[in-house]
Amino acid sequence: MKPIQKYIILTIGLSLFLLLGYIAIQNPSISQSDREVKNTNSNIDSQTNTQKPSPSLSESGNAWGGNPFKIGTTITGEGIKFESLRLEFKKPSTEWKTRTLSGITYVFGEGNPKEVMPKRSDYPTSSDLMVDYFDGSLVRPRTEQLLKEFLSNPMLVKVINQCGLLTRPRLPGMTGLEAQLPYSLYTTDLSMEGILTIDPRTGRKDYNGDKMNLLFAVLSQIRYYEHERTTDNVVTLLDCLSQDDIPAFDFLMTQYKAIMTSTFNSALENSSETSAFMSQ
Repeated sequence: MKPIQKYIILTIGLSLFLLLGYIAIQNPSISQSDREVKNTNSNIDSQTNTQKPSPSLSESGNAWGGNPFKIGTTITGEGIKFESLRLEFKKPSTEWKTRTLSGITYVFGEGNPKEVMPKRSDYPTSSDLMVDYFDGSLVRPRTEQLLKEFLSNPMLVKVINQCGLLTRPRLPGMTGLEAQLPYSLYTTDLSMEGILTIDPRTGRKDYNGDKMNLLFAVLSQIRYYEHERTTDNVVTLLDCLSQDDIPAFDFLMTQYKAIMTSTFNSALENSSETSAFMSQ
């Protein structure tokens, strides 16, 4: 073989060798570059996810651990703001229609018709008199008027809408509407028609005891009780009402007490009526 031919062959072989080596070197470099880009993107995504804000109370649907209904309430300095689920207590109607039952007409604000008023002869023994009359109650004209004023008080609507959700049954094993707090507060008919009824047994006007107990449980709990909802959440009046609201709230409590006192046969304010009853 001529020297020039050997030189050409060697040159071509060396060129091929260098070319293959270059390709082999470039491929790992590209792969490493791709991995670096992917890792960089992954890190960016990870940082982005880490920096994403957690959902708000209304987005998560739960404001605090003690809320079994998870309705997304936010406790603010101005009270309770309902966000995810709108629970609204509206001013109760104070209308009570005149009605006639078994020939007896009942008119709002006039107490019980004379046909059904208790008589001394209804209580033949001292025990009957003490247990059934003196320890008993009766809806009077004053009772009806006081109940109307109580239900018309704007503070009733305010305190239930701002504080009602914080209430719970006061003791384990409670029954009736109080056992269903706070939900029962927004689903119960607390209008005059819903509270003032006619007792089918006696034929006398009467108040729905379960509903009045519900109102008492709510008002007294908010005003007087430090009732723990969770280990780090204690609810008192100032959690849902401002200091400026306290006098109006206390007046609402006074109105409630006046309603109940007016029904007690043994109350001092009813002494003249009781004396007339005993002289029959």
